Amino acid sequence: MRIRLPYTLVQMIMEGASLVGFVGAMLYLAAIWRGIPAQIPTNYDAAGVANAMGGKGSLIFLMAVNAATYLTMTAVGFFPGVWNTPVRLTPENTVPVLSRTRSFLCLIKLYVVAMFGYIAVAMARSQPLGAWFLPVTLILMFGTIGVYMVRMVRMR
Repeated sequence: MRIRLPYTLVQMIMEGASLVGFVGAMLYLAAIWRGIPAQIPTNYDAAGVANAMGGKGSLIFLMAVNAATYLTMTAVGFFPGVWNTPVRLTPENTVPVLSRTRSFLCLIKLYVVAMFGYIAVAMARSQPLGAWFLPVTLILMFGTIGVYMVRMVRMR
């Protein structure tokens, strides 16, 4: 099903912020690449403390995963007709449901890009993530999913 769904201003702002975060992390890593130590943290425990070390080439892999995630989520955003929504689409609710779903996707993409960027910068600087990182990330992700699901159910 082909559906033309324009982006809202808030969605465009989230898309722009995701792009800036993604490109910014790449440019930052490129700018400091020579100064990154040969051995950097490659894994963190739940408290945000590094518990494994590896070569700085692991940053390339991390940013490749970030790029793949960013590009996939961006591409999916252009095809609202294939999205799986928690409510049945009707002629009356199609645009509001799909618009809200796009907002959800934009926000999740922003979180993921920010998370990968923060992890990459922490790795490059050989710094801990901080004890706050995991709980904040989980609250943001699952909180956003919960709010989205409640709003969708209320749209029935």
